[in-house]
Amino acid sequence: MVEWKSLPGSAIANFGVAHFDAHYDASTRINVRMFYRPPAGILGKFFAEMVGADAEKILDQDLKRLKYMFEKTEFPSEQKQGTREEQDLLKTATT
Repeated sequence: MVEWKSLPGSAIANFGVAHFDAHYDASTRINVRMFYRPPAGILGKFFAEMVGADAEKILDQDLKRLKYMFEKTEFPSEQKQGTREEQDLLKTATT
């Protein structure tokens, strides 16, 4: 289990918990419960959803990058280039 809470003065106040549960097929299920207060309240949330920056979409992308990092045994190097998707995931995951 991982719990977090944003620091005072953060741009977006948030807190949450992630549970990592072993699954019968040797995989791991991650259950995330997150709460946040978007800037500008409900109007800010609506605007973020309209431009594709809503919290659920961002969290899904972050979990996909985490899964990629956990499952990938080697990262693409300059000598061996991975697929475009692998390169994008690696670039985002390491910034």
